[in-house]
Amino acid sequence: MRLWPWPIGLVLLYYTILYRPGSLEWERVLNDLAPEVQAGDLVITAPVQSFRSIVNVPDLPLMAPIHGQYFDTRGLRKIWQVSDRGVTPGMIPNSINPAGHGGWMVTAHPYEGRRVREQGNLVITEFEPPKHRLGEHLRELVVEVEQSPGGPWSQCLEYNGKYHCGTAPWHYVGETFIPVHEQQTQCIWAHPYAGRNLRIRHPEWPLSKRFFLYTMFGDPATRGDIAAPVRLTIRVGNYIRREILHHPFPGTRVHVLEMPEEETPASAPLIIDVFSEREGKAHFCFALEN
Repeated sequence: MRLWPWPIGLVLLYYTILYRPGSLEWERVLNDLAPEVQAGDLVITAPVQSFRSIVNVPDLPLMAPIHGQYFDTRGLRKIWQVSDRGVTPGMIPNSINPAGHGGWMVTAHPYEGRRVREQGNLVITEFEPPKHRLGEHLRELVVEVEQSPGGPWSQCLEYNGKYHCGTAPWHYVGETFIPVHEQQTQCIWAHPYAGRNLRIRHPEWPLSKRFFLYTMFGDPATRGDIAAPVRLTIRVGNYIRREILHHPFPGTRVHVLEMPEEETPASAPLIIDVFSEREGKAHFCFALEN
């Protein structure tokens, strides 16, 4: 009579460790997906716990990123996400990457990929990395600053990939790294002028369904009352106009800009204005991609 629990225990052990029903479902779905995955693709899993059970899917470029992790997407053709049903696809393309621009960040922000299909309890969604990053086209820009509030504009001089707009060494527009949440983050430095607009223009920027704008202050500017809020206004032709007021709080803010449903041309002028009431220690940076 004392031995009766042992058969039940063996059955439970087989079911939970050897049989692994959840793991088998993941393996089946991933094996079915494998023929569609081409060179330059990446497959990620969500939630991350599921990845620990996937052991029998050879030659599949798998990754299990954790919340808030960045990973490089340069050279990637497509990203597939396999997730439990009910898990919102939480990937957004993000150029704020300690390893360099061109990454994806796993967040709670609902970026809509294309839902490919559902298999059992799992959902397959595909995403295409951004194709256009403003930081890669700096030499095509025109950068200007107001000589006086509402007055004429003065063009900044480009030298060695940066646009110098004044005598102070921090008065420039160009790519750099700043500490954001103690991580070196690559972005476009755009130190504002007190009471004057700094304007960044691209004559013909390629259009996409969505634009992703990232704004941030460097960590030193978020400590104490040393930086004023910065207002960034972005215009994409006659299709997008958004004004963003970024207070000097830690971290990166992500802004998703949607193009209208109407038919649009392949490109349009891009104008970004950066303004602050006072200068202070405004270690302001941004990035744009679509």
